[in-house]
Amino acid sequence: MDTNVTFVKRQIQAGEYRATTRTFHDPCSGRQEIRTLWSDSRGTVRRFRNISRNARDQTELNFWFDWAGRRDRVTSVHWQGEQKISVLRLDYDNQGHVVQTHAQPPLDRAEILRQLPPAFLQQVWASRNAALGCE
Repeated sequence: MDTNVTFVKRQIQAGEYRATTRTFHDPCSGRQEIRTLWSDSRGTVRRFRNISRNARDQTELNFWFDWAGRRDRVTSVHWQGEQKISVLRLDYDNQGHVVQTHAQPPLDRAEILRQLPPAFLQQVWASRNAALGCE
């Protein structure tokens, strides 16, 4: 699975993918989201990054997709100030099932899936173009 992520990172660094970035601000909570989509020459999204931050912390979610547009990996990195607090990773098979999990600091699979539930990930992906509003 690292092969696809490594390939996509190289393509991004080489400028082979088109990047589209949008920044959204929630005037009520002060939260900011920076969302970037990288698409290949066929228009297939290969990576989606959502950075959500407020005055105290920041979370970066990355969705990695294979050449067919299937979700390959999701990573979540959480910071408080300048300190990285946690890293979570889900790896998927071609049918969209989670086949491997990883966490730093270590967590069991059930806890990782509790922190990154499918409904939450789907909501983040589905709202990639939606503005923020007062919650």
